[in-house]
Amino acid sequence: MIRRQATERARRFWLDREGNIAIMFALTAMALVIMIGMAIDVNRLVKVRSEVQQSLDAAALAAAASRAQTARELKNVADPYLHANLASEDLTSGWTTQTEYRDDRIVHLAFTGGVKPLFAGMVGINRFDLHLEAEATRGVAQRIEAVLVLDNTYSMIERDSRSIRRIDALKSSASLLVNELMTNPSDEVSIGVVPYADYVNVGTNNRGASWLSVPNDYVLERTCDTRTYYTGSDPYVCTSIRDGVAETGICYRTIVATEVKVPPYRCDISYKWYGCVYSRNVGSLRLTDQSPNTPYRGFLTTSQSCLNAITPLTRSKSTVLAAIDNLIINVGGYKPETHIPSGMIWGVNVLSPTPPFQQGTNYDPANRRPRKILVLMTDGVNTMTYRPWDGAHVATDSPTERAATDTDLTSICTYAKTKKIELFTVGLNVPTKAGRTLLKTCATDDAHAFLAEDSAGLESAFREIARSIGVVRLVK
Repeated sequence: MIRRQATERARRFWLDREGNIAIMFALTAMALVIMIGMAIDVNRLVKVRSEVQQSLDAAALAAAASRAQTARELKNVADPYLHANLASEDLTSGWTTQTEYRDDRIVHLAFTGGVKPLFAGMVGINRFDLHLEAEATRGVAQRIEAVLVLDNTYSMIERDSRSIRRIDALKSSASLLVNELMTNPSDEVSIGVVPYADYVNVGTNNRGASWLSVPNDYVLERTCDTRTYYTGSDPYVCTSIRDGVAETGICYRTIVATEVKVPPYRCDISYKWYGCVYSRNVGSLRLTDQSPNTPYRGFLTTSQSCLNAITPLTRSKSTVLAAIDNLIINVGGYKPETHIPSGMIWGVNVLSPTPPFQQGTNYDPANRRPRKILVLMTDGVNTMTYRPWDGAHVATDSPTERAATDTDLTSICTYAKTKKIELFTVGLNVPTKAGRTLLKTCATDDAHAFLAEDSAGLESAFREIARSIGVVRLVK
């Protein structure tokens, strides 16, 4: 009897336990489903968050790399990109972005939205909030040493269809480049300016420098007792060409010189150095910055024979902008022609760590630190030839002699490339196919060569160069 009662109690207990286990299993299974569902939702949240952040970063970089200059313009660049890349069904509708432009260099994007849960709604969570940010800065990411080799020959007086003089378009475009690269004074950016025409002006303040040989100024004292007067007859309209610029005036088929006796007077002739230098005429040194102890020769003249002086590398933006703004293309009757090799080699000299100018630091074989850049601008073709016995540059119409000058330019460009200098070339209304090919050959590659037909094209070229040199990078 007692055994039967014990067995019955055990059977009932077992039946009761099965019911408890079923209830416990159901509760445990539900909790497990919720945990697995939450894990899936969290995984989706992490995935969507990463996708949104990547799109936000890319949009900030795209906006910073654009030409937009206001928050509204930057938003117009970023928003289409975001809408195209954030069409995810996982995001709740109504997400928004805000765009700010901070300190005239930082593009800040802020995203506000949410992710739809699949399982979290079972515990009352209907949305996972997302608040993300991205910042991209405009500027330069490495030390830069750049020189602008700028044409200020007489042909720069010409005007485009909008009546803008070439020299004025150059000033505006080159200044734009400087402002883009030197936005932040803390950036390690140094820029120099080499104006060139038939000669380069190295600056009269360098007289006495070890890399320069200049004779003393002197006055040829004379006493004159005659004056010569000229009269012409049979006038006609004539045209003369100076550095590719046609000038129309009145000429005379007959000119009579009349010498008149006058009381004696002083007619001294003053010979002065205006900062102009010949090319070096020792071997091929005119084509490189090698042998810095072999000096350049300054020459004396009775009037101006070179224009603005070189501005060596400097981190002063105001100094560089002033050098550009003060560019001139002639002085009185001096209307210079074009000898591009002289501008090019002095551009190399400005970047070189050796004399003549020593503001440049040592070349980096990878051209990273510093990154040395030369921008060559011209509006025409070479019109002069090198005279080997003294290094002078002489105007010429000879195709053979002009071709020799072109070869000199190509040699200097090739030498600069061996130093890993990054070469940009900009041609403005270059009149010949050979001239355009010459500039393309000189540049680092096709992407570094620009041809412009007018002031708008010139500005676009310099803006593209600024974008190429400047580096946009994420800072947040």
